[in-house]
Amino acid sequence: MILNKIGDIIKRNKSFAVVSHIIPDGDAIGSTLGLYNFLSEIGKDVDVFNPDKLPSKFNFYQVF
Repeated sequence: MILNKIGDIIKRNKSFAVVSHIIPDGDAIGSTLGLYNFLSEIGKDVDVFNPDKLPSKFNFYQVF
């Protein structure tokens, strides 16, 4: 099963590069950040690469 293969790859490796597609939309950004957070939480070294700048509509700050 593909999920078992993915799990094996994650278990066997320490470092990962997470990359999205060009001109990322909200789904690509969310998926990239979600995978980054998951891998980081289980102790993996993760670098995130995006071929383009963050679209301006996603460039905002929220202050609590």
